[in-house]
Amino acid sequence: MGLVGQVAFGNLPEKQIDLLRFEALKFDYTSMTVTPSPQQTLITGGDSGIGRAVALHFAREGANVAITCMEHERLDAEETMKLIKLELNDFYKEMNRIATERFDSYRQRKDEVACNTFPGPLSEQELTEASKLAYHPDKSVKTEVYVTNFLDSSSVEEVTGKFYKDFGSIDILVSNAAVQYETHDLSELNWDKMNETLKVNIATAMWFSKCAIQYVPKGGNFIFTSSITAFHGHKDLIDYAATKGSLVAWTKSLARKLAKKGIRVNSVAPGPILTPLIPSSFSEEHLQSFGSMVPLGKAKSKIQIGRYGEPGECAPCYVFLASTESSYITGQICFNFAAGLECSQGSECKNSHDIEAYLAQKEPDISGECFLYTTFGKCRFAGSHLDVEKRLTYSVTVEYINYRWMEKYRIIQLISLAVLKEIASYKNEKSLSHKEKIVESQVNQDKEKGNIAIENHENTKPQENVSTAVSKNSKTEDDQYDRFDDLYLRLRPEEKKKVDFREKLILAPLTTVGNLPFRRICKEFGADITIGEMALTANILQGNMSEWALLKRHTSEDVFGVQICGRRPDSLANCAEIIERECQVDFVDINMGCPIDLIYNDGMGSAMLSRISRLPEALYATNKVLDCPLTVKMRTGVVTGKNIAHKAIPMFAKYGISAVTVHGRSREQRYLKTADWDYIKECVDAAENKIPVVGNGDILSFTEYNEKKSLTGVSSVMLARGALIKPWLFTEIKEQRHIDISSTERLEIIKKYANYGLEYFGSDTRGVERTRTFLLEWLSFLHRYVPVGLLEVVPQLMNDRPPKFKGRNELETLMASNNPKDWVSITEMFLGKVADDFHFEPKHKAKSFA
Repeated sequence: MGLVGQVAFGNLPEKQIDLLRFEALKFDYTSMTVTPSPQQTLITGGDSGIGRAVALHFAREGANVAITCMEHERLDAEETMKLIKLELNDFYKEMNRIATERFDSYRQRKDEVACNTFPGPLSEQELTEASKLAYHPDKSVKTEVYVTNFLDSSSVEEVTGKFYKDFGSIDILVSNAAVQYETHDLSELNWDKMNETLKVNIATAMWFSKCAIQYVPKGGNFIFTSSITAFHGHKDLIDYAATKGSLVAWTKSLARKLAKKGIRVNSVAPGPILTPLIPSSFSEEHLQSFGSMVPLGKAKSKIQIGRYGEPGECAPCYVFLASTESSYITGQICFNFAAGLECSQGSECKNSHDIEAYLAQKEPDISGECFLYTTFGKCRFAGSHLDVEKRLTYSVTVEYINYRWMEKYRIIQLISLAVLKEIASYKNEKSLSHKEKIVESQVNQDKEKGNIAIENHENTKPQENVSTAVSKNSKTEDDQYDRFDDLYLRLRPEEKKKVDFREKLILAPLTTVGNLPFRRICKEFGADITIGEMALTANILQGNMSEWALLKRHTSEDVFGVQICGRRPDSLANCAEIIERECQVDFVDINMGCPIDLIYNDGMGSAMLSRISRLPEALYATNKVLDCPLTVKMRTGVVTGKNIAHKAIPMFAKYGISAVTVHGRSREQRYLKTADWDYIKECVDAAENKIPVVGNGDILSFTEYNEKKSLTGVSSVMLARGALIKPWLFTEIKEQRHIDISSTERLEIIKKYANYGLEYFGSDTRGVERTRTFLLEWLSFLHRYVPVGLLEVVPQLMNDRPPKFKGRNELETLMASNNPKDWVSITEMFLGKVADDFHFEPKHKAKSFA
């Protein structure tokens, strides 16, 4: 269930041991978002070790935390709660004191359970540095300690009910309590100890789940602590490994059981983690080689990193699994420091285990240092990660893992296969399909009264005449909504979110070229609002993974919308409803302007302007299911000279559309003529300030922006080809100056795009080639830029075709070439050589001059 594959954590190369000791201090506690409001978190075994580290991390995320423990663990549990309340600097000093006083005494005090979150003393300098990497805990965090007998089911039931009474719900249950006893020979297996291990490790986890489920709301989380021994076994911990394997099966089974309730279930399976459980369970000889730590033991390293892990390094995995960033993960096992172990498939594994053989047959390395800094698979920059012995050389710091989480997991994720299957067979009774009749009947009443003109079109060919969409005698917008609400209860009674579309620079939804790496570039140059590439409603509702990929959002996109393209009111509404449910978007835009034949002939895009009588149903149905604003992007009409937009805009305002973008060309014009801004002014006048009108078309300089905005009175301007040719156009407009950007600076922009592409698509062969393809598509626009220093008349106009010119240096001449072979040579600077038979043909017709 949930995510295909697993969350890998801990595949780390060897590092200097004096730096490893303090990695747990370096987690940026602000990098996760548990939820917008404090979560009620119950942790079993939170008195020490992993449980203590998890409690501290959740508290520093703002969660309310309670710990359950046995009576003899009470003092350690209360100490954990004191640590939560400490100021940050005092917290690290206290952890330093604990580590200094207790680390060396573990072997002599096996009966005492104490904290080992950060072993070893820290210097004042290290304390100061660590303090900069986290934020101060919230003193308002609520904490509690409950003493429990994990061997008694009634005690578990009692403490679960008491937690609910004190905290109001159980949003997160972390089942971490465990015991283990070393057994060198099967004959030494003790019945009482084995029974205790089974009860505490697996029965208690099951019973806490059973008792807690009645108090867990939709969106809640169960997180269990398993172990790498669940998958590889352990010759001296036979019963312990068996219980951890049972927890894996329990996790997957419970995830299936609770999926429909919206409750996620996951496990963390740590490798060798030095907790108080280890010195209290193992002999001195075992401790010397624990985790195959090279400086302490002589045993050959079995873990690639060459050391044991620490509780503080596990805790962020728990926070991640409980956060909104992991909302599509359930039934999964998150591995910690399980890297470098022998392949479980053995000789039957179909993949090669021979590094030398792989390096010998792989494609040649791309020269230079890998932007990703470390490898996440079959990297085309692999040579920069290997030393002379073909071992990884770059260390992956904890800060970098946080960076990957921030940059990747906070991008809107592809949803799980289970959800995609649900979407593909979307029959939800709350969907708009069966309510469409109510909407249609109301719209038909308007038609009979003359409020909406009836246009019957059996196909989507351009219409000869389009009558006024909204009568001057129609009732006000509020009256219209009241009449609808008498028949039909709103699906979303909450107040709609607001997005201010006035006085903004908006990046248009650009098919193929408006991908996430390009939008990042535009955001850095000052774009206020970005919109994803056009997504087809049919493909979204069928669960098409490539279409869902178009809905991804980067963290830098603070105001982000998605554009959908469809024909039927029910499919538009269902699609919008699912997108808002599964994605984090600020608004949804309906495409009514796409001129592509494939789209137009299927009744979508600009063809919707030929079926204006169907628009009220589509607009009302889609708007009703959204909590966020609904916008429309349209062309002037279908046939040149027979404009429709000014007649449709009053109807858009009537049905609650938050903004409308008018592209100043008809469908027939494509990009062959200049945009008609005089007509856009007519549209602004028709809106009568009831709805923001955004102008779009042929803006390539700040002077054109000023002129068109002053002429028309549009609320904002949307940039499309202008941003592709000059992504720094956003900066020019905001700073009101022409920027004579050098060829070297432009090359740096291209390099940054290539880096963002590798980060997004991957640095393996497939990722490199996808990045190259999209970069070439962008270069088919970017080459049209003429440097300001070479212009006789400033500014450059969109559709003016310049004569061939020689730049101020060879690079500038190369970047102005319209030969695709030259574009390919530019990509080779960053993405390596292409094959001899490689050929590129631009996809977009809009790349051409008029």
